[in-house]
Formats: sequence, structure tokens, C-alpha cells
Amino acid sequence: MNKTQQYIRHLIVLLIFLVISEMSISADNLSEKTIHGYSAIVYIENDKVITEDRYGKTIIAGTAGIDDAKVIQSAIDLAVPTGHIIITRGKYYLNKSLLIYSNIKITGEGRGTIIVPPIEDYAFKIEKGKKEIFPRPYHEPRNPLYAVIIRDLTINGELENLPKSGKGLFLKNFWNSVFENLWIENTGNAMSLIGIRESDFTSIYLINNGDEEKKESGIFIEEGNNLHFRGIHVVYQNYIGLEMLKGKLVFITQSFFHGWLKPHVPAKYPEIQIVDSNSDKHNEGRLKSDIVIENSRITVGGEGSSVVNIINSPVTIRQCIATTGVGTTVISATKNARVNISDNSFYSLLLLPSGKYVLYAEDSEVIFKNNVVSRQNLQVYLKSVRNSIIADNRFDALSEEPNIYIGDKDNRGSRSIQVKGNIFNKADLKDAIKIDPNSVKDILIYNNQKWSK
Repeated sequence: MNKTQQYIRHLIVLLIFLVISEMSISADNLSEKTIHGYSAIVYIENDKVITEDRYGKTIIAGTAGIDDAKVIQSAIDLAVPTGHIIITRGKYYLNKSLLIYSNIKITGEGRGTIIVPPIEDYAFKIEKGKKEIFPRPYHEPRNPLYAVIIRDLTINGELENLPKSGKGLFLKNFWNSVFENLWIENTGNAMSLIGIRESDFTSIYLINNGDEEKKESGIFIEEGNNLHFRGIHVVYQNYIGLEMLKGKLVFITQSFFHGWLKPHVPAKYPEIQIVDSNSDKHNEGRLKSDIVIENSRITVGGEGSSVVNIINSPVTIRQCIATTGVGTTVISATKNARVNISDNSFYSLLLLPSGKYVLYAEDSEVIFKNNVVSRQNLQVYLKSVRNSIIADNRFDALSEEPNIYIGDKDNRGSRSIQVKGNIFNKADLKDAIKIDPNSVKDILIYNNQKWSK
């Protein structure tokens, strides 16, 4: 064999080697081909709970109903820092909370994905940890956690031997996140939001939440800032439905707050309670911390309760339909509250003491305008109130009491108040408004009229 033939032979061998190598690489790539469009998937198969990665490789498997928390946590950890995990339909029993500490997205299959929280603890805890995250842009040096998404799943605390247990979501100190299409049922505290900012909560349904004995509200918000709630349903609460402490720029719209119906007894607590929003650390509460509740229904308060209780906070309630149920007061505003209550429909179907006040205001400022007050009682009661306007309302409720009472507190009268343009369902207009002798400073009553049959 001459040198030319040897060269050709070696060249052929080299080409065959390169072709085989390329085929091997292609086979390796094929074996690692992505088959899921997300970082990890969790599912239950027979008696196993399993996490697979995006290539269909099993990361961890355990016994369903026992190892669920460990297996789901492995999927969460696999998705760090910005992945997406799917929890397929099935019932997952947690013996410890699931920890979310990075910018991930978790999606279930709606009512089909049921997370049973650990007894006395939360199903999910979301808070920045020490591991890698994508920081919020232009926000050095704090670099808070942001861009967390949880959607389309159910948290249900009902167990075989417990009708109600565990808690829902614990959310702390993050920004710009989204929570959507969640059902949270049969728990104590359904949602705690501590120091959350600029986040959206949409289509969240709470049923049979809260714990009177432990003083756990259905939703608890502390120092929330620029939060948007749309389509929040707080139904059959067992303590305060929505409790807010030192919040500002919180907007609640197209939502529903509803106490228990017979044979159950509504909780003797507010459905909504807002406290100390005037007292933020920058002393700017009176300037820009308005809490807005609009286009919503608020109904069936508990015996002796105020359905909405506002303390030392500025709150706007507009275009809502509200009633006391068996409660005493629809809206209470006290201790330096500032309320704007406009364009609402209020009614009470029961006799006293239910539905005594549509608004009870003490040591506060009030705008009560363009409202309709119907059926039974529902007095506007002002006690040492200042800088207030009661205007252009229609009082067609039947009541033996004055529709508006302007009174004092500790001999300090109400002052700087206008009552104008209202229509009263009274035979004699002088019976519609009563003014305490101590309330004489800048009290203007004019252009009111009687109801026409």
C-alpha cells in the first residue's frame, strides 16, 4: 500500500470517527431535550408524589400524603431563582410550610389542586432569603424580593377529624408580585401581608376563615403600601374579615364581604377594620394614605358590631351596597378618622337594635354625600365631629329617631358642619335633624326638603 492509499485510509477512518462522535452528541442532546415548558412539575400517581424536572427526569419521589411538603419544596428549590413550577390536580397534605424565597411562579389547576396546610402553620411562606434572587431594578441597596406569582390553586384546612385547621399565605417584605385565582377555605388566618408593596391580588375567594379564640383575621395587612385588591370574596368569616393596620394607598374594588347566615351566627366583629393609617412613620398619613373601598357589597354583620370599623384612618367608601344584618352600625369612624362616604346604597331590614346607625362618627371628619338610606332606622350620628359635610342624601328609611343627630362628647360639641340638600322621609322637616346644645359653632343647615309620596 503506497503512501497515498494510506493517507486516504486514515482520512476515511477519521471521517467515520467524526460522524460517530456527532451522532453520539446528538443522542446525548436528544436525551436532554426539554419535554415540559416549566422548571418542574409535581404530581400524584397511585400512592406516590413525584417531582420531575423540565426533561422529565424524576428529581424526588415520596409517599403521597406523607412526603408531599418535601417533594413540592424540591420543585420550588429547583426553580430558583426565576423558574415556574406546576402542581397538578390532587390533594397534597403538608407537614411543614412551603418556603418561597426567590422570583418564582407557582401554578396549580384551580380547584383541582388542593393544598392542606400544616396544623397551626401556613401552607406557603414567602419572604426573601439568603439564596440568589433577581433583585428589583433600580432599588439598591435593599434589593427586595419581587416578581413572585402564585395562581390557580386551593388551600383547604379541612381534615377528616378537623373541620378547620392551619393557615393560608404568609407574605412578608416584598414588592411587585401577583396572586390570582386562589381559593382559601376552612383555615384560621387565610392571608397575612406584612410590609408588602405595589402588588396585585385578584379573584381570591375566602370561605370560613378566621379564628375568634386566637384573634386571627381572615386577611391581615400591616404596613401595606400601594396594594390593589380586585374581586376579593370574604365570606362566612369567624372573626374580623379584613383587618388593616397602618396601611396606605390600599385599593379594594368589585369585592364582597358577607357574614354567616342562619343557622350559623355571624361573628360579633367587624367585617372590615382599618386602624392607625394616620400613624405611618413619615407622618404623612393624613396626606396620602387614603384607603379606598369601592363598587363592592358589604353585608350581614354580627350582633352589636360595626360592619366597617375605621379608627384613626382616612378611608373612602363609594358606590357600595351595604347593610348591617344583625349588626348595630354599618360604618363607625372614631379617634381622628377621616371618611368620605359617597354614592352608596345602605339599607336595614330588621328592627332595632339592628341597623341603628348608618354612620356613627366620633371625634372625626366626615363627608357623607349622595347616599341612599332605606327601609329601617339607620341614623347618621355625629359626636364631636368637625369639618364635615352631610349633603345631597336621600333618607327614605322609616325611623322614629332623627335621621341626623349632631352631638357632643365630654361637653365638646360638633363644629364646622354643613347639612344641605338632603331629602327626608318625615312628616315634619324639623324632626329630621337634631342638634345638641353644645354643637353651635359653625353649624349650617339649609336647602333640605321633605319626601314626596
